[in-house]
Amino acid sequence: MKINLTGILAVISALLMCVQNIPVQAGEIRSVVSEQAMSTDENLIKTGTCGENLTWSYDVLNATLTISGSGAMPNYDTDKYPWSSYKSTEKIIIEQGVTSIGTNAFFDFRYLESVSLPEGLTRICKQAFYFCGVLTSVTLPESMKAIDSYAFALTALTSINTPDGLVSIDSHAFQSTPLIKNQTGIQYADKWVIGCDNTVTNAVLPEGIKGIASRSFNNCTYLETISFPDSLEHIGGYAFYGCNHLNIEAVGGISYLNGWVINTTFKNPVIRDGTVAVSGSGIYGYGTVDFPESVAYIDYGAIYNRSLLEAVIIRNPDCVIEMSDDYSRTFCNDWYSDTEYYFTGTIYGEENSTAQAYAEKYNIKFLPLSQATSSRTEQTTEPETETETETSSSAETSGSKGDINNDGLVNATDAAYILKYAAEVGSGKFEGSIEGYMLSVYGIG
Repeated sequence: MKINLTGILAVISALLMCVQNIPVQAGEIRSVVSEQAMSTDENLIKTGTCGENLTWSYDVLNATLTISGSGAMPNYDTDKYPWSSYKSTEKIIIEQGVTSIGTNAFFDFRYLESVSLPEGLTRICKQAFYFCGVLTSVTLPESMKAIDSYAFALTALTSINTPDGLVSIDSHAFQSTPLIKNQTGIQYADKWVIGCDNTVTNAVLPEGIKGIASRSFNNCTYLETISFPDSLEHIGGYAFYGCNHLNIEAVGGISYLNGWVINTTFKNPVIRDGTVAVSGSGIYGYGTVDFPESVAYIDYGAIYNRSLLEAVIIRNPDCVIEMSDDYSRTFCNDWYSDTEYYFTGTIYGEENSTAQAYAEKYNIKFLPLSQATSSRTEQTTEPETETETETSSSAETSGSKGDINNDGLVNATDAAYILKYAAEVGSGKFEGSIEGYMLSVYGIG
């Protein structure tokens, strides 16, 4: 049988020309297939709610989790979030309208590679991205105000921006990340100090630094001096805890560093004239706290979680008081959760002052400065030994020679109080002196 090769070749050539003229590309074919699959299999898109006005959706094909709606995300226990079945998520999109990311929201998302955060987002709560081990970068929106403890701990972050409006970075927010590990000496995240190793003895923070995160210099026992730039606006709580050789002035139970109040644990503290600012968690005093006219700035969280705080006197009508939170976190004596803080006392200040504006924003009782009662007098007290009040735990500082409960006796009851105090400090439930512990827990001072 004779084969007509010429005819066969002509047929093949015609078929090739037909295939080349088909307009559908490989990517379009994949898209068509995906659309058809979605239309026939609703399980490829998972949805649900997360709060009163928020919803979530998970795209199985693209491993993408999207949060939509308005308001703050709820806080969750570890692995108790609604999308716990989708921890293989590779991309998270937080859409505009969401104002905060809740505690533990994306805890242990080990495959997460990218996060999109919207303008209008103000807070990233505790452990929100904890152990997202392949997440290397995040861009924070200009609206960001606060990053809570361990928010990005155990991620792969190598850098992060810190917007000018940021007022707080809590302790260990970037613990065990390359951002920390790749730096020696003082450790920075853009315009914020976030840590320091124990080799630094004299620190000079460069101009342009906006803030010092909570516990940044924690237990830097060799640190002797530190200078602040003019650009510094925020110092977080316990930033210098355990810095036993640092040049801190302790005057009347109040610790001062470079014009800032960084700690006090006494009742009715009267901040000395000449003080310029108060750090976050700087006031662990009780009763009435009196700020002189020289104080120009009171940082976010300056007095919070102090149940025996009764009143605040603010003598500078133009004092900048941080009001970045939806709740009264700068002055606080009552709280319902990690994010809800209130002040049930009184604020005294001048009419039409920033103190009055703060009181009105958070629905706090406000009275004119002329009605305030204070023990403020001309202060001539010489500086005490340069030791940070925060680090004192000696029983002899409360009462007389070990009389912890001020009953005139030194006995087993005092020993029991000391043991309870030591247990609370050891477990991290209380931070501060034994005087503060006795006053806040038992009302003894």
